[in-house]
Amino acid sequence: MPETIEERTARVEGILEQMDKRLTNIEGELIRIHSGIDQVNNRLDLKFNWLIGIMITMWIFLIITMLFK
Repeated sequence: MPETIEERTARVEGILEQMDKRLTNIEGELIRIHSGIDQVNNRLDLKFNWLIGIMITMWIFLIITMLFK
Protein backbone atom coordinates (compact mmCIF):
# COMPACT_ATOMS: atom_id res chain seq x y z
CA MET A 1 0.00 0.00 0.00
CA PRO A 2 1.54 3.34 -1.01
CA GLU A 3 2.27 5.88 1.67
CA THR A 4 0.57 9.24 1.75
CA ILE A 5 2.49 12.47 1.42
CA GLU A 6 1.86 13.19 5.10
CA GLU A 7 3.35 9.86 6.19
CA ARG A 8 6.38 10.31 4.00
CA THR A 9 6.85 13.88 5.23
CA ALA A 10 6.57 12.73 8.85
CA ARG A 11 9.16 10.01 8.22
CA VAL A 12 11.56 12.48 6.59
CA GLU A 13 11.08 14.90 9.49
CA GLY A 14 11.88 12.10 11.94
CA ILE A 15 15.03 11.26 10.02
CA LEU A 16 16.05 14.92 9.97
CA GLU A 17 15.55 15.17 13.75
CA GLN A 18 17.81 12.15 14.24
CA MET A 19 20.43 13.68 11.96
CA ASP A 20 20.22 16.95 13.90
CA LYS A 21 20.80 15.13 17.20
CA ARG A 22 23.75 13.21 15.78
CA LEU A 23 25.32 16.33 14.28
CA THR A 24 24.85 18.16 17.58
CA ASN A 25 26.67 15.33 19.36
CA ILE A 26 29.47 15.42 16.80
CA GLU A 27 29.73 19.19 17.15
CA GLY A 28 30.02 18.85 20.93
CA GLU A 29 32.76 16.25 20.57
CA LEU A 30 34.66 18.43 18.10
CA ILE A 31 34.48 21.37 20.50
CA ARG A 32 35.79 19.14 23.31
CA ILE A 33 38.63 17.85 21.12
CA HIS A 34 39.49 21.38 20.01
CA SER A 35 39.72 22.59 23.61
CA GLY A 36 41.97 19.62 24.42
CA ILE A 37 44.24 20.50 21.50
CA ASP A 38 44.37 24.10 22.70
CA GLN A 39 45.50 22.92 26.15
CA VAL A 40 48.25 20.79 24.60
CA ASN A 41 49.37 23.74 22.44
CA ASN A 42 49.54 25.99 25.50
CA ARG A 43 51.68 23.46 27.35
CA LEU A 44 53.98 23.10 24.35
CA ASP A 45 54.31 26.87 24.08
CA LEU A 46 55.35 27.09 27.72
CA LYS A 47 57.91 24.31 27.33
CA PHE A 48 59.24 25.90 24.15
CA ASN A 49 59.67 29.23 25.94
CA TRP A 50 61.60 27.48 28.72
CA LEU A 51 63.78 25.74 26.14
CA ILE A 52 64.58 29.00 24.36
CA GLY A 53 65.38 30.65 27.70
CA ILE A 54 67.76 27.86 28.67
CA MET A 55 69.47 27.94 25.25
CA ILE A 56 69.99 31.72 25.37
CA THR A 57 71.40 31.43 28.90
CA MET A 58 73.81 28.71 27.75
CA TRP A 59 74.97 30.83 24.79
CA ILE A 60 75.56 33.82 27.06
CA PHE A 61 77.65 31.75 29.47
CA LEU A 62 79.62 30.23 26.57
CA ILE A 63 80.37 33.67 25.14
CA ILE A 64 81.38 35.00 28.55
CA THR A 65 83.61 31.95 29.10
CA MET A 66 85.31 32.44 25.72
CA LEU A 67 85.82 36.16 26.31
CA PHE A 68 87.43 35.75 29.73
CA LYS A 69 89.49 32.65 29.04
